[in-house]
Amino acid sequence: MKGKVVKDKFICPHCHEEFEIKKHVVINVDEDAQLKKDVCNQDLFTYACPHCGTNSNIDYALWYEEPEKKLLVHLIDEEENVDQLIEQMDIDNPYSPFKAFYDNGYAIRLVESHDELVEKIAIFNFGYDDRIIELYKLMVWMRTTMENPNDDTYEVLFMPGEDKQCYIGIIHDHSLENGVLITEDIYNSIKNDYSPYFCDVYEERPVVNKERMLYLLTDINNDDNHNKMN
Repeated sequence: MKGKVVKDKFICPHCHEEFEIKKHVVINVDEDAQLKKDVCNQDLFTYACPHCGTNSNIDYALWYEEPEKKLLVHLIDEEENVDQLIEQMDIDNPYSPFKAFYDNGYAIRLVESHDELVEKIAIFNFGYDDRIIELYKLMVWMRTTMENPNDDTYEVLFMPGEDKQCYIGIIHDHSLENGVLITEDIYNSIKNDYSPYFCDVYEERPVVNKERMLYLLTDINNDDNHNKMN
């Protein structure tokens, strides 16, 4: 994809003055490597009001492409029809505008927040399969919630470490409480156990998150129970 910038109007929530902003609605990091850093540190979404100097964070829909990692991510907004997007991204759709990306081995993902976009970028830049990482995260989250049954505020997040190791961060009340080291042994064990289920409907689904993996595990358990009954 070729990079694209559009202009828009924004009203400062502090002084209520209107000013013009630029939105990078299509980003190809091969064209401008700085944009990758600006996405990850949120500079791309931070705008200073020229009238009063107040900074505002503005999330907006965009496409992010990183050709070296064969990654294409779409950050959606609330006005978009997600079901329609998923249909367009269907690998079996002969009219899909994304067919060329699939043919070139791209992973195509839909995300709903800036944090999820940054997480996807980090996962692929460390060479991991995000489906395996999401399963890894789900298992850590399930264990944590079982240990704390009366607290539903726990979340988990993929976190790169300074030592080139990666962790599943356990977030409690918006603060980092603990980190679980991602080991190659456990990663490969999850990959070997669940990769056979990444076929068709799971393999090329653009939404890969905790809810999707929970659905997958439930589906697998239901199949196992059905097979045992028969």
